[in-house]
Amino acid sequence: MKRDLFFGCIFLFVSLFPLRTYADIYLSPLFNYQSGKETKKVDALGPFFSYYHTPEKEGWAIRPLISYQRAPGKTSWHFLYPIIRYEKKNGEKRYFVPFFIKKPGKNYTEIFPFFWGKTKQGEKYGGFFPIYGRFREQFNRDEITFVLWPIYTYSRKDKEKTYRIIWPLFTYRTGGRRKAIKFFPFYGKDERKGEFSKRYYLWPIIFNQYTDLDTSEPKHYFSIFPFYISQKSPSSRDLTILWPFFHFYRRDDYRSWDAPWPIFGKSKGPNHKELRILPFYSYKKTKNIKSFYILYPLYKHELDTNTEEKIVTDYYVFFNRYERRYNKEGELTLKLFKFWPIFYYRSQAGEVKSYFPAILPIEHEGFERNIAPLLRIYYHESGLGYEYTNLLWGTYRYKRTEELESRHFSFLLGIEKRPNYKKVSLLAGIFQYIREEKSRYFKIFYLLKF
Repeated sequence: MKRDLFFGCIFLFVSLFPLRTYADIYLSPLFNYQSGKETKKVDALGPFFSYYHTPEKEGWAIRPLISYQRAPGKTSWHFLYPIIRYEKKNGEKRYFVPFFIKKPGKNYTEIFPFFWGKTKQGEKYGGFFPIYGRFREQFNRDEITFVLWPIYTYSRKDKEKTYRIIWPLFTYRTGGRRKAIKFFPFYGKDERKGEFSKRYYLWPIIFNQYTDLDTSEPKHYFSIFPFYISQKSPSSRDLTILWPFFHFYRRDDYRSWDAPWPIFGKSKGPNHKELRILPFYSYKKTKNIKSFYILYPLYKHELDTNTEEKIVTDYYVFFNRYERRYNKEGELTLKLFKFWPIFYYRSQAGEVKSYFPAILPIEHEGFERNIAPLLRIYYHESGLGYEYTNLLWGTYRYKRTEELESRHFSFLLGIEKRPNYKKVSLLAGIFQYIREEKSRYFKIFYLLKF
């Protein structure tokens, strides 16, 4: 109702103009109205207010506060993006609200600090964090109970029970062939007979662990951090001295060395070869990927030849990249150029999208609706039989379809071309020159014609 009232006021204003069917109003950046047989678009106060309606979707935005969009099978709201989001898709509802969680499939609701729920067997649970509470069948545990967290916590999974007092200082675990006791950070012991045995002393300095004892690849890990770190198994050896500078790793026919990391590195093995001498040069080759750096991080080139397509990418100072994708026939299917924070360009399947500046490198529906139009001085998109350009939030607009080509410089000058039709208007149409199939005439104040 509120949405209909808001945009009803806008359409009432539009209806006061004595315009022909499907006329447009260009008063950008203050107000802009465009219409067609099945489409409507309204922009007001530059990028701050917008409404659009097409056969495929309908939506509106009051930026940067809120946006709404409805399409077949999907409805979504974004409020103070990215803080609050709501989406209903094919009957399934999803929420993202700070301090609010709802899991319909698990009959669980949380409005921090309160929570409550019900198990599949109908057992109710709930609580008030951190005073007292009980979870059931949550967080991969059958039961969790806390009292004045972190003073006391109890959890159970199958026969395994865990008690924590003043977490993480003291932990005791028993049941299910497992036994653990920890006095953090001085000493910790955790064992499950036949599977693993772990100990630490003065965490994170000394560790001694035996894991995967029930497999053909048992591992032994020992460290006196950061001086010596070692892990051994029947098929591998991993050794680090003065972490992270000197590292050696071996597994089967694969070898790698870092001495010192990250300046020098070398590795080789089946379908793998790498050499790194930073910042001057770095080269890496695997089964599907070839890449090299020159004057890291100024330039990187990468070639990815997976089974579906070939991807060629050039990176410039980390964030900026120029990417091309080719199908099996060698045809270009995508071209992407990101030059942060200045420019963005994407061409795929006959559709082109570009804008300036590209301050935030975010590609998300909510960002596009709530934030992006506020940041872009220039925007362009085109496709099969369609092209649209917007400069300075509508101060200059260019639009081309199969039936129409138009240019508008705010309310000062407008030029429209259709088959056998051309119109030039000044001052929002107060003065017009129109050329139709067999006639030419002038109009003043929309009504006077001569």
